[in-house]
Amino acid sequence: MEHLGEEIGMLDERNWSQEERIVISNIIYGKDTTYTVIRKEDNQEMGQFTINDNGISNILTLPDGDYKIVETDGGYHSLSTFAEDKDLTVRTVQYSTDQVIYQGTYNGKDIGNKVIVEQAGERVGKQYTVSLEEQEDRDTGLVYRPKQSSYSGTVKLTNGITRVEYEPVTVSGPITFKPPFKSQVPIELFPEGNVQKGTVSRVTLTDITDENGTVWTPNITKPRAGKIDEITYSIKEVRGKSLEQEQLEQGWQKAQRTDKVEIDYGNYLLIGSFTAPRFSGTIGSPAVYMFDKRANKDITHVFANKYNWTEWDNAQIVRGASKSLFTYDLNKASFYKKDNSVKAIVETAEGRIETILSKGSHGGILVETKYTNKQGKTVNFGYSRYVDTYLDNNDRVSVFSLGNNNGVYMETDKYRLDYFMKIPDAPDNFDSRFYSNLRGIETNGRKDTTAMLTPNTLLLSKSVDSGIQMGWKDKPLADRETRTMAVEVKLSFASKN
Repeated sequence: MEHLGEEIGMLDERNWSQEERIVISNIIYGKDTTYTVIRKEDNQEMGQFTINDNGISNILTLPDGDYKIVETDGGYHSLSTFAEDKDLTVRTVQYSTDQVIYQGTYNGKDIGNKVIVEQAGERVGKQYTVSLEEQEDRDTGLVYRPKQSSYSGTVKLTNGITRVEYEPVTVSGPITFKPPFKSQVPIELFPEGNVQKGTVSRVTLTDITDENGTVWTPNITKPRAGKIDEITYSIKEVRGKSLEQEQLEQGWQKAQRTDKVEIDYGNYLLIGSFTAPRFSGTIGSPAVYMFDKRANKDITHVFANKYNWTEWDNAQIVRGASKSLFTYDLNKASFYKKDNSVKAIVETAEGRIETILSKGSHGGILVETKYTNKQGKTVNFGYSRYVDTYLDNNDRVSVFSLGNNNGVYMETDKYRLDYFMKIPDAPDNFDSRFYSNLRGIETNGRKDTTAMLTPNTLLLSKSVDSGIQMGWKDKPLADRETRTMAVEVKLSFASKN
């Protein structure tokens, strides 16, 4: 409205009311005025439209071309310059159907990978800028950089390959590498002078034995200039340090197989051991039992006559490692003790099994079995185990839930057995079933169900052979990596005693 006086000289006066200004504005800007669109090349009328309170009255579809918009004669609006003919050019918008590709070249040879700039669907004519970085020659491993770091252009309907000149990237010598071991001196990979990045050193990296006697092997034997940060070492072999020395450094002392973990509860002892009455267990299945001082007898909780799992193929499932790792003759194990804990270790070329017995957080015997992968590759390791319960010579005892996913328990007239499952490294799933249903327990047990969340829920009736199942899901286990599987076992007098 501030330019109304310039548009219509007869309306120079500025003291209009608001209503007057609205009326004058409508007149000058063409409200309720009809316009005609005329094609310039042949003066053909293409249609009309009117400006009203809702904006443009209708839509006109026009082919590409040059047009003029003409207002109908008459009315005050014709006095304004806004009523003059207006030019209109119509052009169809095009979009790219291809990609922009930049290919690095050096002395006429294509190097590195193509830099693809996604342009499909972009409007033709749109400006863009792409930044180019160093490229490694696929054939030689040498590194080059673009002489010009960025390129600008416009999007085209169909794009091709733009070749960009690159030049060698050089690094200054001497270049040395310091292995990550205290006793090793730096290794000179490249002497004085400049060398192109990616150039292979004449020096071959070999295995290194550290101050502890461990042999380390490099992931790269032929290092390249400018890329020594990619060199890493991994353990190849442990030499010079015996298993006993390793355990001594961790605070363990040499022990006998007969050494035990004992927890004194007054009228009885709770015992964890790798030897026990009628025991033929394995390193993965140690004995947990109680000594009833009043009755002067041992109370076991497993079917001891068949405690050696080699006799029952379905008693355990080991995935990702040899099943024999869990069935070693304990006569081949090394035994150690520390405070009120004992452990057994058996090693082979493909793995180490280590089971530790100690007092658990629930007052039971914590059984931790650790498997260390030594197969030279990553494996998906998982483990499932079945315990054929035989509490005080009773093969059929009802099994109940502890509630809140804490585990399971069973009870005779005299004794009670608890398996606590809510501890670090506990089973991913568990249940009470007969052993023939062991497969799949790691996923299809009853953990998180109403039965396991509600205390004292009957899980298995004493009308069938009772047992407890535990499963640890498959997980990637890298070479030299260790996985721990744990459960806490407690025997005690029945609650009514």
